[in-house]
Parts: sequence; structure tokens; C-alpha cells
Amino acid sequence: MKKYELIRESKTYFAEREIFRIRALKDFGNVKTGDIGGWVCSYDNLSQEGNCWIYDDAKCLDDARMYDNAVMCGNAIMCDSSVMCDNARMCGNARMCDSSVMRDNARMCGNARMYDNAVMFDNARMCDDTRMFDNSTMYGNAVMYDSSVMRDNAVMYDSSVMRDNARMCDDTRMFGNAILDENKILYGSINKSYKKIFRK
Repeated sequence: MKKYELIRESKTYFAEREIFRIRALKDFGNVKTGDIGGWVCSYDNLSQEGNCWIYDDAKCLDDARMYDNAVMCGNAIMCDSSVMCDNARMCGNARMCDSSVMRDNARMCGNARMYDNAVMFDNARMCDDTRMFDNSTMYGNAVMYDSSVMRDNAVMYDSSVMRDNARMCDDTRMFGNAILDENKILYGSINKSYKKIFRK
């Protein structure tokens, strides 16, 4: 038995895409039979298996896919060929596009953005106005907030933190308990708080 259906009479358009509300056909997870969910373009966007669900006005579009127990809520948007799986979560005004991937217990909130093949997994977190693009990767317990940016194959892992408009670029690495803050731009690698290689 399917866990949800498209509400055909809800059909509308978003950025030139035909979209439909979803409605639960059975109880699963925190969802009850008859609950109205967010928006999809087709049945391909949201798996009929697991507890994955789209709440509120969140949208999963194009060839984007949600599996397992992944959740979207608020005004979050996934598009293009993005993938969310495992226990990943998106909320607020977060956006994923291109071929970005979130898995495990990764979280996005606020106005965070992932695009250009960015990847988050383990317990990584993005919030506020952060950006990840150009094949950047976050994992472990890494956290980005404020208006920090990762690009150009940058990688964060362990318990590293980026905040205060900091930037990582050009194949940089941040790990251990490293902290990058105060508008600094990292071009090398750091593995401990306050041992930084950067350029202003």
C-alpha cells in the first residue's frame, strides 16, 4: 500500500514547474492518515518506503529524491538531482540544488544553501546564511554558521567550526577542534583552535 498520494486538485505552478500537494494514506512515523504535506513534482521525488516526509510548504522538485527517514519542513526546497536520505533534515528556508547530497544525521536550517555537488553527512550542520558549493564536503561533527562559505573542494570534519563570515577555498582542510572566524579566508589547513593559515 502506498503511504501517500498526490492531491491532483491542488495542482499549481512554482518556477514554471507543475507541483502537487501530498496526502498521507496511512500512519507512519509522526504522520497520520489524511495529513497534508508539502509539494512534489511527481511520485519520484518522495519514496513510498520509510518515514521520509515533506511538511509545511517545503518542496522537492525536478529529479530530487528523498528516501529513508529524511524530512523537509518550513519553506525548504530541493531541486535538480539533489538527494536526501537516512535521517537528514532540512528546515527554514534552506535550499539544495544541482547534485548535492545530505545523508546520515546531517542538518540544514535558516537560509543555508548547498549546490554544485556539495555533500554533508554524519552529524554535520549548516545554519544561518551559510553556503557550500564546488564539490565541498562536511562530515563528522563539523558546524557552519553566520554567513560562512565553503567552495573549491574544501573539506571540514571532526569537530571543526566555521563562523563570523569566514571562508574556505582552494582544496583546504579543517579538522580536529579547529575554528575559523572573524572574516578570515583559509587557504591552507588547520587542525586546532587558533592555529590558522589564512589570508585577509
